Amino acid sequence: MASPNPILLRPEDFPGLVKASGGELDKLFRALNGNFAEMARALAGLLQGPQSPWVSPALLNGWVNYTQKWNYAGFAKDPLGWVHLRGLVSSGSGTVFLLPVGCRPIAQVLTGGQTSPDGAQARIDVAATGEVIPGAGTSPEWLSLDNISFRAEN
Repeated sequence: MASPNPILLRPEDFPGLVKASGGELDKLFRALNGNFAEMARALAGLLQGPQSPWVSPALLNGWVNYTQKWNYAGFAKDPLGWVHLRGLVSSGSGTVFLLPVGCRPIAQVLTGGQTSPDGAQARIDVAATGEVIPGAGTSPEWLSLDNISFRAEN
């Protein structure tokens, strides 16, 4: 009795993903249907693929970048659709900045960060509207946005 044909992954079944991955996903599909050493190289290329450059958003409500010693406020979107925030800001209140469409979460994300004094925990929300909002009690002396990541809306 002959074994059934294996199910093949075809790039044409996922045109949006193939286009967004810059060709890396196409390589991965070919590798999945072929040899596994090539698959590992293709997967590594996809995961390390081109990340959008860091974008420095317009800071709102009196927020400013802390000093040149620290990362400026910014965001970037990776090839897998995750948005990453960074930076150390100070002197403001309310919304820090607004993320553009395509870099916003599907629903509000509650995250944590650090604030003064001495690295106290701070609540930081990222709203589906793109607003990056420090929680009540966040010190305006400084607020870290480093290590905040979430899946983008699309």
